[in-house]
Amino acid sequence: MRQNSVQISGFVCKPEVRQFANSAVCRFNLAISRIEKKGEESVSHTAFLPVEVWKSNASDLDVLTKGAHVELTGWLKADSY
Repeated sequence: MRQNSVQISGFVCKPEVRQFANSAVCRFNLAISRIEKKGEESVSHTAFLPVEVWKSNASDLDVLTKGAHVELTGWLKADSY
């Protein structure tokens, strides 16, 4: 088992699949909402996580549409720019 593994579900935002000579990449943001109850009121918090899928898995995602509900299993990589 990997030390850095996650399972997450959310909704796809604007998927983009690019094909290369020997590979492919699918990039999209995953919208994840959390509802927090404050007294009688409910407050929704949404986070957008950037997702990259490579190789044969990316080629399979060319049918992915905006708003589709997906469940992902993978690992996290933190980048800074």
